[in-house]
Amino acid sequence: MLETADLPAALGRIRRVTGLPVAFGGVVAADVRHMRLTDFAGTSTLALHGLVVSAGHGLGGRVVTTARPGRVADYAADPRISHEYDGPVTAEGLRAIAAVPVAMGGSVLAVLYAGTREPIAVGGRALDAMGRVALRLGTEVTVRREVARRMAELEVAAARDARDATAREWEEVRLAHADLRTLAAETSDPTLRERLQHISDRLVGARPGAAAPLRSPRASSTCSRWSRSAAGTRRRRVDWGFCRKP
Repeated sequence: MLETADLPAALGRIRRVTGLPVAFGGVVAADVRHMRLTDFAGTSTLALHGLVVSAGHGLGGRVVTTARPGRVADYAADPRISHEYDGPVTAEGLRAIAAVPVAMGGSVLAVLYAGTREPIAVGGRALDAMGRVALRLGTEVTVRREVARRMAELEVAAARDARDATAREWEEVRLAHADLRTLAAETSDPTLRERLQHISDRLVGARPGAAAPLRSPRASSTCSRWSRSAAGTRRRRVDWGFCRKP
């Protein structure tokens, strides 16, 4: 569920946090056999545009198959990778390159690259910063997928005839609704919040005897856990196991 603006936004963040002049990326195909480079920031040619990278080949292809970050100090001369793509990389003038996976669960959805035209290795701090950008994007995609799934469930429940719904079913709907509100709060996407309110209103209309909009109960202990921030205050965070019932 990567959206059109996801990769450009991530590449912009990578350039800001690493200071590297070039960033680019691509989405992995559903069959995980290849990836097409689609988004670019700081490039000076079209050499890499639309390049199809096979899984296991080159730096990015290795990241796809291993789901682990990688880096080379001089792309065309590094013996640890295959060199099918030396031509486009050299045409762009890139030397040192790092790449990180955007993952959801055990699947690699995309690869984000950053590099420089100097043969100076990308440092560990820069690679870690790239990893945080990729993790943030992977988390956003995971949340969107889970929110969409739960919204679909709630829409089905709201469409049922209230007379046919048992008290247990409505309790399950209430709990799912609370979980969904907790997940949606973890994103900055206003569209998700608007859709959530729409479904909440529909649930109110279908629920027997309901006279006011459903409140957003606190997440249950199976949905979240307490953590301590750097300032020492306690805050609740979502358990990305997505609210498994005991």
